[in-house]
Amino acid sequence: MARRSRRESATGIYHIMIRGINGEEVFKQKKDIRRMYHILKKYMTDEMEMYAYCIMPNHLHLLVRGNIEELSVYMKKVELTYALYYNFERERSGYVFQGRFKSECVEDERYFWTCLRYIHNNPVKARLAKRGEPYIGCSTWEYENGKAYLLHKKAFEICGKNVDLYEGEDENGMKIVMDIKGEEEKQRNEYLQYKMEAYAEERKLSSEALLESNTLIKEFVEYAVKDKVVTKAFIERSLNEMKSLSRQKCCV
Repeated sequence: MARRSRRESATGIYHIMIRGINGEEVFKQKKDIRRMYHILKKYMTDEMEMYAYCIMPNHLHLLVRGNIEELSVYMKKVELTYALYYNFERERSGYVFQGRFKSECVEDERYFWTCLRYIHNNPVKARLAKRGEPYIGCSTWEYENGKAYLLHKKAFEICGKNVDLYEGEDENGMKIVMDIKGEEEKQRNEYLQYKMEAYAEERKLSSEALLESNTLIKEFVEYAVKDKVVTKAFIERSLNEMKSLSRQKCCV
């Protein structure tokens, strides 16, 4: 079966992610992070504009502007070069990354900021660094030191000294940012909880009361799906699971 062509971003900006095979920590050691860091730099072209990056133990995030075909060539070189290094260091063979890199179009300013801050918040969520504390494989240190290595000069023009590089509370639950499977599922659940609390507050009722009424559940599904953040199927499945758990607790 032929591979499906990637969707082209109207802005030319993409959120790109690669992850270790079977969830392995392929960037576990500092020397691994540094090697990937230099590989990313080695193959960058003058046409590319890097706005954010984060090398986590088992995956990598990039926020970059460029031609999608050129970015595909770039990522192939990056993945191949790192795989050769990684296999040589570990005296192993075979795949290092899980399939093709994932890409997501970033086509409005709000999502650009959401994505940039989400990427920078990865080490904080994983407790690899504290908020505001530079992490070895993250672009926050370039921003905070004003020194460009992977970041494009435009990144510093956009992200001035007064820009918050990390997620804010007002952004929670409003967008699902591409990540590894477990993190995406967590975001969906957080969004659903956020919408349930908002719905319950508007109608002055509890979440338990919502789950006990089929009429309210139907109304809530339509309420939550309007944002187009998660699918109707996900909302209905999650609510059914919550109802089942609630009934089990009542029977104990």
